[in-house]
Amino acid sequence: MLSLRAEGQPKLANPDGAAGNTVASSMSGHVQAGDGALTVTNLEYDLPGAQVLLDGRYTMDGKTFDFRGLARTKATISQMTTGYKSALLKPFNRFFSKNGAGAQIPIKITGTNSAPHFGPDFRDKSRPQFDLPPPPQ
Repeated sequence: MLSLRAEGQPKLANPDGAAGNTVASSMSGHVQAGDGALTVTNLEYDLPGAQVLLDGRYTMDGKTFDFRGLARTKATISQMTTGYKSALLKPFNRFFSKNGAGAQIPIKITGTNSAPHFGPDFRDKSRPQFDLPPPPQ
C-alpha cells in the first residue's frame, strides 16, 4: 500500500486490494552493537515510489527504539490521497517537494515493540542530515 500511494495511485492502495501483492524492495545501512543496543546509521529502505532514510538506536533490554529521518516519495502529498483531501493538500505540495522528490517528509519511529509510534517529525531540528540518493523512481 505504501508503494502504491508513494507512486500516486491511492485508489489502488486499500487493504483488500493490496492483500497478497508484493513489491521488490531493498534495505542497506550500517549497524553497530554495543552497550546493550544496536546503533543504526544510514539506513536506506527503497521500494517502488518511495525511500525511507533513517538513523537511530534500538535497545536490546527494553526493546525500545528511536529512529529519525526522512520519507521521500515520487508522488506529491496531494497525489497520495483521493477526494476532497487531495484538493485540500494541493497548496502544500510546494512545501514538501524537495531535492527532486515529490514529497520529502521528516519522520520519527519511536516506542517499543509492543507500542510503536510512527509519525511526522516537524519539531525536531536535530534530525540527521543525509547525503540524499537520487529521488524515488
